[in-house]
Amino acid sequence: MRIFPLFLFCYACAEKETDTAISTEAISDTSTEPSSPTSEPASPSTEPTSEPSTCTLNDLEWVAEMRTSTGNTSSFQASDELSMVGIIQNPCTESFVLTTMTTCLISQALLQSNSGTGTYLHEPICGSAISDWVIPGGGSVEEVIYVGTRPADTYTLELIFADPGVHSASLLFSVSP
Repeated sequence: MRIFPLFLFCYACAEKETDTAISTEAISDTSTEPSSPTSEPASPSTEPTSEPSTCTLNDLEWVAEMRTSTGNTSSFQASDELSMVGIIQNPCTESFVLTTMTTCLISQALLQSNSGTGTYLHEPICGSAISDWVIPGGGSVEEVIYVGTRPADTYTLELIFADPGVHSASLLFSVSP
């Protein structure tokens, strides 16, 4: 006989503060006269409440970039020390908290030369810890991975991020002799 584990999840177990608000005016009324019903529904509380974030994981922009040690991102020489960079940009006005199950932002990177002369696979050694990456509104977070020099060729870079949606970003670039 096989026993299958059953997992139960509570998606929204907490009540909103405004759902349970009670008018103190109605409680403190000690008159003995019966109240007459009104045709208008009770107005909701006008107390300020925090709005839930309207920014979602799908609103974020996932970018792959190559950089030289001096920060150049457009043209590369075979003598340049290169780094690949995974960037997550937040176009929203409010901050977004991205949670990963590791201490790394990038879970894997693959750099392939188009002529077939070399492949660089990066599988980082990350800590097994839940990590919150706070991405400010209009800002970004990034992880830089050093690659070193590459021979002259055209390359394809693919980054796989460690987010719950397993987003990826790719880039085609050239290294001149």
